[in-house]
Amino acid sequence: MRTDRRSFLFLPIFFLTSACAYEAHACSCADSGPPCQSFWKAEAVFSATVVSKSVITVESGNQRLPKEQQIAVKFLVEDTFRGSLGGNDVEIVTGMGGGDCGYNFEKGRKYLVYASEWHGRLYTGICSRTRPLNQADEDLAYFRNLPAENSGSNIRVKVVKHTPPANASDQTNDLKPMENVKITAVSGDQKYEGHTNASGQLEFRNVTPGKYKITSDIPHTEANYWQTEVTVEDRACAAVEFLNQVEAKLSGTVFDENGNAASGIKIDQPPTLTLTSTPAPPLKLVLSSPGFIHEDDEKKPTKN
Repeated sequence: MRTDRRSFLFLPIFFLTSACAYEAHACSCADSGPPCQSFWKAEAVFSATVVSKSVITVESGNQRLPKEQQIAVKFLVEDTFRGSLGGNDVEIVTGMGGGDCGYNFEKGRKYLVYASEWHGRLYTGICSRTRPLNQADEDLAYFRNLPAENSGSNIRVKVVKHTPPANASDQTNDLKPMENVKITAVSGDQKYEGHTNASGQLEFRNVTPGKYKITSDIPHTEANYWQTEVTVEDRACAAVEFLNQVEAKLSGTVFDENGNAASGIKIDQPPTLTLTSTPAPPLKLVLSSPGFIHEDDEKKPTKN
């Protein structure tokens, strides 16, 4: 008589979803990145004090709305780190605030301004690294110690895992760094490889400038952001963040053929397993060598 030593896993399946609500005219932009990335992309970078603010009407370049209101901000410049401003008095434009990404400058306060060219004017907004000067220590330290020419580029990578809350009404985001994730950067015959540290970070230093395809070995699914392309210039850097999105959780108890709770059993979910959303009865799965699980259709273990 032979015993089929299989174990059963009774799992209530919960599908966890996350939703992003977007305001009709909300400002949406990617992170501006570290100083070594933002500095080289800006038309001008300077520290200055706000002298005055006024509302102006400018050409928008949009045929449906050819003119729009903006804020003209006049500054008294203290230091210029990038670009040519033509003097100590400079005017830039920014949005009105809210949905147009405008920066709310305060008269009399000092700022570090990252400005880009927009319709013949200098422009900045909340999507740039512009910030109060007393919050710009990292930026100032970088400006005063710029890398030497022909020193190459740096690529900074961070990998995080997002686990949505079990309760749909819970709006908190559980973001944790992922350690030991393999990262590869390829540009032609140039290839760099490494693994993330305990903070989920990895930096390739002194790489040859160019366009790189960056990939990670987190699951290559539609929900995950696991690869991208960046272009890095000499002395500059590029910052990349990969996201491993957990879409569902499985929970339950493993039992042996005698109905006793089993421990120390490795369970791997095969790619062919299909899960159903709540509400649904608990899904019965069978553990089979070497530990993969599959649907059992309510069958019990049998003895021969």
